[in-house]
Amino acid sequence: MRASGPLLMKYVTLTPRRETMLNTMAIAILVALVANTAASGNLDVITAIIVTFLLLCVINNIFVAIITSMALAAFWPYLSQLF
Repeated sequence: MRASGPLLMKYVTLTPRRETMLNTMAIAILVALVANTAASGNLDVITAIIVTFLLLCVINNIFVAIITSMALAAFWPYLSQLF
């Protein structure tokens, strides 16, 4: 089923309006996932989300920001014992 996307894109012309709709839909799904995760109330998750946002604002590289935040979330239990 997932392979049908690239196959269909051969036959469908992507107008600017459709491209905007697809980009907006992807952003809306990402925001919904992040908001749902942040609502869980876990301090490590909320810290990772804040660090991701701050890194994204400073370095403007989403890949580095997400990898750094994943590492922070993974090592948060060990870091919290140090302080």
